[in-house]
This record gives sequence, structure tokens and C-alpha cells, in this order.
Amino acid sequence: MKKQSRRSRRGFSLLEITLALVLLGIMLAVALPLLARYQRYAQLDMTARVLIANIYKARQLAVMQNARYRIYFDVMGHAYHYKVDYNNNRRLEATEQAARFFYLPLEIRFDCSGVKGPPSDPRKPPSSPVTFTHGLMSVGPEGRWSNPGTIYLGNAVEDRMAITVNIAGTVRLWEWDRDAGRWRHI
Repeated sequence: MKKQSRRSRRGFSLLEITLALVLLGIMLAVALPLLARYQRYAQLDMTARVLIANIYKARQLAVMQNARYRIYFDVMGHAYHYKVDYNNNRRLEATEQAARFFYLPLEIRFDCSGVKGPPSDPRKPPSSPVTFTHGLMSVGPEGRWSNPGTIYLGNAVEDRMAITVNIAGTVRLWEWDRDAGRWRHI
């Protein structure tokens, strides 16, 4: 049996361990900011998709309950809610004030800064982060929205998304491409 040399029985040298730790530190320094940015983008995307799901839900409930649903947007409060007009007289009475509130996550807000829009006409900047008349969407028992509009969402790292709704009920999600200066359908 051969004897192993003294060098083959030793572990790593201090220089090798230090070099490995430095390389690991460099990789983490590059990866962590990218991971944080992706996490913020994913939160914005999830918020937009939840809002779209609630838009579809209001439309479905309006048809099922033969009622008019209205979604109100509170831009300054970073929230939205819907109310039901059960007797379909286009007025909300005290007995019809059943509302459910949805709050945007802390880093997400209604925001149209830095974009051109709406996606259908990207030549001029939008006037408001919610372009529906009086800041509300209204859907009747036939499932048609009373007016088209766009909802703009943003986060702290300048990511922007837009949700467009037409009268027929088609809902589309858009992402702002800062490099190209235009909207891209997702």
C-alpha cells in the first residue's frame, strides 16, 4: 500500500477559501439586485391580474344577478371597490351599498407617469391613471360595460402596466417598454 503524500491529505489553503468566498460575494452582489427587481415586477404583474379577475367577476355577477355592478377607483387611497345596483335603476340607494374593498400592495399604485398612452393611441400621455368617466366602471345585466377606459398601475422601479377594457367586455393587459417607448400586449 502506498503512503499518501502530506500534500494530498491536507484541505484547502487559506488563499483558495478566500478566493471562493470573494467569487461568491461578487455573484451575490450581481444577483440580489436583479432578484429584487424581478420580485417588484412580479408583484405588479400579480396585482394587475387580480384586478382583471375582479373586473371579470363583477361582469359575471352582474349577468348572474341581473343587476348593475360599478367598480370605483380610489387613486389617492390605492384601492378599488364595487357596489351593486340590485333594482337596476342606475342609482345606488342606501340598501344597495354592499361594497367590497381591494387595496393595492404597498409598493404598487395607480400611476401613469412616464408613459404614453393609452395603448390604443400612444401619441399623448394619459391625463389620469384611471381614464373611465368619473373614475368608475359600470357593467349592466347584459354584460356590457357602459364606457371604455384604461387603468394604469406602476411600482417604485418605474415598471408600468395598463389594463384596457372596451364596451364589449374585452380586457387586455399591456406592459410599458421603456426602451422602445411603446406598449406591448402581454
